[in-house]
Amino acid sequence: MKAIVWIKIEELETSNIKDVHSKCPRKDFKDYVQVSMEVDEYIRIREEAKAAWLKEQHNRNRQPKDWK
Repeated sequence: MKAIVWIKIEELETSNIKDVHSKCPRKDFKDYVQVSMEVDEYIRIREEAKAAWLKEQHNRNRQPKDWK
């Protein structure tokens, strides 16, 4: 099964997709392109983004030497 998503053109060109959107962002819409990808790949990207966000939130008020 495939998922239709919007990603930044520069991420597509470098094959380093970090963020996906289910709708085209209204701002900077010219910087995005619609693609189809496997649902497994879509889930992996979303989980990596969530993990990065959680880590950032965990470390936001800590000194860099205390980051985990």
